Amino acid sequence: MTGDAQVREFRIRSVGDLLPLLDHADPGVRAAAFSSVLADPDKAMALASYRNRDIVDIFIDRLKRPLPQRDKVPLLSVLGQFNDRRVAAFFRGLLLRENSDELLHIAARYVIDTGLEVPMEELLRLLHSTDSMSRNRIAAALLHGHRNLSSADCIRVAAFSSGTSPFPPLDSATAEAWQQQLDSPLRDYLCLVLETSGPALEDWEILWPALEAELQSWLVRRACHHSPPVDTIIQLGLASPRDAVRLSTARYIRLYGLARP
Repeated sequence: MTGDAQVREFRIRSVGDLLPLLDHADPGVRAAAFSSVLADPDKAMALASYRNRDIVDIFIDRLKRPLPQRDKVPLLSVLGQFNDRRVAAFFRGLLLRENSDELLHIAARYVIDTGLEVPMEELLRLLHSTDSMSRNRIAAALLHGHRNLSSADCIRVAAFSSGTSPFPPLDSATAEAWQQQLDSPLRDYLCLVLETSGPALEDWEILWPALEAELQSWLVRRACHHSPPVDTIIQLGLASPRDAVRLSTARYIRLYGLARP
């Protein structure tokens, strides 16, 4: 007998009738029980309570248990179908505390699909998280196009948006924000993204004096490799008081076959 057939044998009148199916040893029965709820979420919500707890309470309680991730995914898929403030609060909390990439993306999809408002301070906390790049990317997607972001936050949103959000310009008004991000744990990733996007190389002249030697050499390499080469940055490298920067500039000039400026 298939899982669907076994589920049909039960007369589900209350959440209590559904519980044995959700805990059934046969995965086919469990899957069929989930499918029956997904087929008509309103009907499932109307089931009689079990010990003063409705179906939303039951699913949230299960998701708070230390379950394997493979068991949480179907639970989340079902829970997300219920139009209930407890569900919205649960998914919002999941977005902030979850470490699994897959579960984070399920939470983000719920937020996007339902239009759930997440407070700005919570999204910024995700954007500045240092323990999960998935959190950073999700926050960047949810903050895309937001008008009240600082220059520093705009830089982070652009870095994690895979090209959908533009970087802010690098000028006197934003130079401090750029410096702040280049001094942060984001630096290595930001430099990787900036290899193919971001401000024009000529614009980096305004920030040159404040950059570490490693970043100055990084700019010189990009300037030498650029077509055409960016002479402004190359000249700064040759004139640098730092031996390491001058040496790296000369090396990149030779490497890329440039005549000495």
